[in-house]
Amino acid sequence: MNNRKSIASFAEVIETWESCAALGAEIGERTGTVRQWRNRNRIPPDHWLSIAQAARKRGDRRITVALMARLAAAAARSSA
Repeated sequence: MNNRKSIASFAEVIETWESCAALGAEIGERTGTVRQWRNRNRIPPDHWLSIAQAARKRGDRRITVALMARLAAAAARSSA
């Protein structure tokens, strides 16, 4: 885990874990679902808090609900 590199996408949020299975286990979600999020570069907002809490528990303070809100807003602007 590199706590210095900035995160520019939802896929990068997920990739801070060693695998989709590892993230899924931490937040109670299926591996396949997490893999779909990574592939689509989208994490549903109702999972942001649990992911931010799991990241903080691992010592990664870059991943916050605010970060994910900014990523979602940037994605919405680019698709408009």
